[in-house]
Amino acid sequence: MRTITRGELANVLATLVSETKDQSTLAKRIAAFLVETHQTRELEQLMRDVRSLREKQGQVEATITSAFPLSSDAKRQIEDLLANHYPSGSTFIINEEVNPEVLSGIKIKSSEKQLDETARGKLRRLTKAVV
Repeated sequence: MRTITRGELANVLATLVSETKDQSTLAKRIAAFLVETHQTRELEQLMRDVRSLREKQGQVEATITSAFPLSSDAKRQIEDLLANHYPSGSTFIINEEVNPEVLSGIKIKSSEKQLDETARGKLRRLTKAVV
């Protein structure tokens, strides 16, 4: 049996993610496949590849981390920011993570870019600059 490459698998998954309504079942099927083929260590890079392929198709996905849930207005502003950075984007998917350790500010992470405007991120940059 021929081994499927990560790139080939990412192409298939990008299509399935776009076409499948039941994402939970799809996630379970992907996990089962990765376990069966002993490729679980590839999961993180595989998902980055899938997000990158989807971005090329105009579907930009970003994870927003903040100390508190975002307001509708804040989400709209973030979508505008993403639209400026990804002019070919036609659909923006925002995954929101609430993490009290952030303290204040937000972190925006897409497949290839990251903007860290959290208090922790600013302190980290300041410490590196001073040391």
